Amino acid sequence: MWHRPRWLGALVACGVMVLGVVAPASFGAASNLSPAHPPAARISSHSRPHVFIGPDSYWLVASDGGVFTYGDAAFDGSAGGMHLNKPIVGMAPFPGDLGYWLVASDGGIFTYGNAGFYGSTGGMHLNRPIVGMAATPDGGGYWLVASDGGIFAFGDAGFFGSTGGMHLNRPIVGMAADPLTGGYWLVASDGGIFSFHAPFFGSAGAIALNRPIVGMTAAPNGGGYWLVASDGGIFSYGGAVFHGSAGGGHLNQPIVGMGSTNDGGGYFLVASDGGIFGYGSAQFAGSAGGTHLNSPIVGMAVVPPLAPFASAMARTPSGHGYWVAGDDGEVLTFGNAGFYGDLSATALQEPIVGIAATNDGGGYWLVDDLGQVTPFGDAGPYGSVASPSASIVAIVADPSGSGYWVVGADGAIYPFGSARTYGSTARTHLNRPIVGMAATPTGNGYLLVASDGGLFQFGDANFYGSAGNTNIDSPIVGIAFTTGGNGYWLSTEDGTVYEFQAVGSPTVAAHDLGGNLATGIVSTPSGAGYWLVDLGANVYPAGDAVTYPLHP
Repeated sequence: MWHRPRWLGALVACGVMVLGVVAPASFGAASNLSPAHPPAARISSHSRPHVFIGPDSYWLVASDGGVFTYGDAAFDGSAGGMHLNKPIVGMAPFPGDLGYWLVASDGGIFTYGNAGFYGSTGGMHLNRPIVGMAATPDGGGYWLVASDGGIFAFGDAGFFGSTGGMHLNRPIVGMAADPLTGGYWLVASDGGIFSFHAPFFGSAGAIALNRPIVGMTAAPNGGGYWLVASDGGIFSYGGAVFHGSAGGGHLNQPIVGMGSTNDGGGYFLVASDGGIFGYGSAQFAGSAGGTHLNSPIVGMAVVPPLAPFASAMARTPSGHGYWVAGDDGEVLTFGNAGFYGDLSATALQEPIVGIAATNDGGGYWLVDDLGQVTPFGDAGPYGSVASPSASIVAIVADPSGSGYWVVGADGAIYPFGSARTYGSTARTHLNRPIVGMAATPTGNGYLLVASDGGLFQFGDANFYGSAGNTNIDSPIVGIAFTTGGNGYWLSTEDGTVYEFQAVGSPTVAAHDLGGNLATGIVSTPSGAGYWLVDLGANVYPAGDAVTYPLHP
């Protein structure tokens, strides 16, 4: 069960921890912070994309727009209670468990979660109805395909051609995007494949089929694709491996779609009654097969992994280096940060959401979103959270001793080793989830911050202001103390940093992240500067912070 929350990841260093989210809008003041710097450490050449691969979850969609979720797939809404001009014919997922699109046969688009609206053909005259859609890998656009092979591209989806003006032996019934080239494939009901800016691996166009093809899905690595017929027959091409089919079995209702597992080692088939059939590494998470449906199922989507890599960061005691951890458990080292091991070779069941360094810099702890803590180097095995009340968002080292706090999205505090509890928000109604924590220099208190900028103080932590009742343009993703704990920074997903001090008015600084999303902020040892880190593991320095090279 991968409980990927709405927020994206955690970041911690010497009592400073952060994580990302989704929330509100605008606050302003003159800036007296150091000007924004371009990123000095880009590591896009380091085996990107590097993703957490967990057990698969999925959505089903019915022709009336009803959405059914299984596993850890989040329900972000549906069109089930709406009057639709035309029936829904398909869906596409936004990267990560963060939303999805539905498409109707007239090309009307319905967006949910973080899935953006980039346009539709809902008000256009179409020669033929829309039969499917596919999203671009970054979620910044999508294609719609009509039964004549006409392609309609929106957002950052490129137009590479169509069969709209060609004579087809059979109608187009679906499409799939190529994650490597950014192109796409179209498939016809006779199994014919039409490739546009994507390699051709073969087709069933010349084969006598028992039943028509109803859909296709691409291998996650872009090296092949599968086709599925209405009787559950599977046809595999390129590097897409055959793992089994329902072709010879009795089906209560015909197959209407399919989806690949994130590891490419299997696939799911879905029938019009919501029955699910899994093959290879596909793990059954539930179905609508025995449920009364108002309208038939017309498609499915597997929750894709969140492609960005960096989920957490921690600095060394001297500040001359830092670690960046990925949600797959990989740890990258920069400057004088030593490598003490990681979980990159482990088949994780949960994503890593935080890292905290020991006080001497000789080790670190990784924590996953269920609270399992793994120590490395001289980090002590002080324990894990047995049964958290909410997804874990952080691990923060106790600066006064040998221990740490593990923090939940509900503000629950779990102390281990020398760390002590000074209060929590576990029994408090929160408008938005907790996304970060900063421990005071003494270790006798801490601040919790929510994604709307709300601040909660405990122990000897002082309150100097918050963004909790202010509209901000981007959600808060982290908190870090300034010099001596006499102030703090709150950082947002878009790279804006708000400073609150014991004396003076709040100030704001904007950092150009080049369109990337920040996951947090870590202060330097002096508290006179900080690093921002984004999902791509790019590091942005301010004040006396310096970036360091990645160790090979």
